[in-house]
Amino acid sequence: MSLTDALLTGFGPREDNDTTLTTTRWADFNAVQKVGNILVVSASVLNDGVDRFKIQKLDVCATPAPTCPSPWVSKDQDCTVAGYSSYFNNCYTVKGAGCDIYGTADQFRYVYQPASGDCSIICRVAAEQNTDLWAKAGIMIRETLTGGSKCAGLFLTPGNGIALQCRTANGGTTASGSVTGPTAPYWLKLTRTGSTFAGYYSTNGTTWIACGSQSISMAGSVYIGMAVTSHDGTKLCTATFDNVTCTP
Repeated sequence: MSLTDALLTGFGPREDNDTTLTTTRWADFNAVQKVGNILVVSASVLNDGVDRFKIQKLDVCATPAPTCPSPWVSKDQDCTVAGYSSYFNNCYTVKGAGCDIYGTADQFRYVYQPASGDCSIICRVAAEQNTDLWAKAGIMIRETLTGGSKCAGLFLTPGNGIALQCRTANGGTTASGSVTGPTAPYWLKLTRTGSTFAGYYSTNGTTWIACGSQSISMAGSVYIGMAVTSHDGTKLCTATFDNVTCTP
């Protein structure tokens, strides 16, 4: 049982520096504070009534709910390694494999919902695993749930900044533009207004910088959501998203 399980249930194993504590001596969690993607927890643990210690930097996404809340749906797109998506404490954890989101077809994990007409999605990519400098975690609007669908996506990478990618024809090539420098945590916004798809990025979720736009003739009904690819078909890349708002 993890520390997060212990926090939720009031019972758990010893995971601290005091080797004299037993696995059955948890008691009285207190002073729980959420700081971004981290919980700072002061805990009182009974060890013959004398020992106290603090648990710090507890990842709130470590023990997520097994599914994402409705109307979100999750699926792998043409991946040979199965991904995983979950939700806990307003944080989405997405584990995705796949060779890339690029070229004429994509491989990734998608957490999505249907949208129609003008729509937008905002999120903060709170953390992203570095499985490759071109691993991608970000937001996307797709016409269909096929690998070669028309799409627009805005992605954060571990080593190549932010990439705005668009496929204007089903099975066509992907055009890409980039902004070098940013790494997680970073805010992303993707909008659809008519046939114009535009990407924005921000350090604080308030002041936005445009990073490009593309005209795509896409059906009225689309799929909008968060996507992760490891850029390595044999590995899973873990990314966490918070402050997610979607306007279908």
